[in-house]
Amino acid sequence: MKSTSILAIVATTSFLLVPAAHAGEEEQFHPVYECIMVGTNLPADKDLEGGSEFFFVWGFMVNPYFGYQVNFGEAVVSTDEIDGAGFYELAVSFKLAVPVAFVEPYVLGGAGLGVGEGGLGFPLHAAIGFDFNFGKVLVGAEARQVWLTVDGRDLSALLVMSKFGLRF
Repeated sequence: MKSTSILAIVATTSFLLVPAAHAGEEEQFHPVYECIMVGTNLPADKDLEGGSEFFFVWGFMVNPYFGYQVNFGEAVVSTDEIDGAGFYELAVSFKLAVPVAFVEPYVLGGAGLGVGEGGLGFPLHAAIGFDFNFGKVLVGAEARQVWLTVDGRDLSALLVMSKFGLRF
């Protein structure tokens, strides 16, 4: 009886998941994307209180599994008027994705140029996220760790963002 139940669960799961995995294969691959990412952050420096961020992203997928993107945006890691801090970042990222139907989980990493109140820095970042692709509409979420020191001040932060955009 137990093996029959397990077999029934496996068969039902396969019946439901296999068509879902192949559902997006008839759709055309849209390699170019652009999106806006907004969210909040948790600074590594405990003296900073956190804030918000806003990024523009332009990307190109070489194939459904590998691509690169350019990010430009601002992150405010403290809104304190006396000791406020933030940075602007222009970065290049490389993206590895595993698309299954309309869901695309991914990891990415990259580096760039960061400008803070005290000067220039060279931030590194790594992220994990997922996109939902509804035809040409892209909606997703991402958690990104940015490591940046500007003029001896640690502006590193964990950025948690939502994503809205289009694919072409």
